[in-house]
Amino acid sequence: MRDAIFGYLWILKKEYLECFILETGVECQYSEETIKEVRMEESAQIKLQQDKFDTRFKAFANELHEDGPIMDGILLPDQYVQVKRKILFIAKEPNDDAGNWDFKYPKEPYKNNNFWFPLKYITYGILNPELSWEEIPVVTESKEVNEVLYNVAYININKFPSGATTDMQHLKERYIKYRDMLLEQLKIMNPEIVICMGTFETIKEDLVDSTFSKIEKRNRSAYYNNDLIVLDWYHVGYSYGKRGIEWEDYCKDAIDVCKECMDKQLKGDF
Repeated sequence: MRDAIFGYLWILKKEYLECFILETGVECQYSEETIKEVRMEESAQIKLQQDKFDTRFKAFANELHEDGPIMDGILLPDQYVQVKRKILFIAKEPNDDAGNWDFKYPKEPYKNNNFWFPLKYITYGILNPELSWEEIPVVTESKEVNEVLYNVAYININKFPSGATTDMQHLKERYIKYRDMLLEQLKIMNPEIVICMGTFETIKEDLVDSTFSKIEKRNRSAYYNNDLIVLDWYHVGYSYGKRGIEWEDYCKDAIDVCKECMDKQLKGDF
């Protein structure tokens, strides 16, 4: 029965993306209360899996004599299980010199600094595809936009304290060392959209294969098949005039290419 319910929820998401509204015309055979219970169970399972993953990761790091991991993952499972599309941001490494803390379960919205606020706009635009860029509320004036990252997953490839500049060879070595753990984490999150922020070249062999089609966007790329959309995007730091990219274009292009990929998924255009 629960598999059938999850299947129905997937139908709702697909039909939402096709017509941009939830007037699907499909009569649900399950009550809202039953669907709510299933989502609560799914959220509880995610929390349990994440806690177990964190314990295994720290134990593995300890075996390698590495201390101070900064854990990450699905930020608020209760909200993640309800979104129209599950979004995962993959970053490089935390700019931190202390360690031993966690990105998950934030007690207040992530700050509107140069790193987080473009991600808020991208997330809100993808989850509200009926809105144009001009219709997205200003993050500092909208509680809904300001708190939208509660709906996503966020991970770093290297989960240990690092500096402001990334040595990409070192990042690749980190990925190889912790690859099995990171792939286990990806299975827990089971995303439908993955936005690689300067990390695609490091992880691409485990994300895309010959079943994916490709779309070019301002010298960056998006890949999609029937189940997954993957963006090969610059790190968010490039959205402040670096490489000729302004933050508005950085956000708008990500939103637009995701909408294009979602439309092609629904049409079976691969």
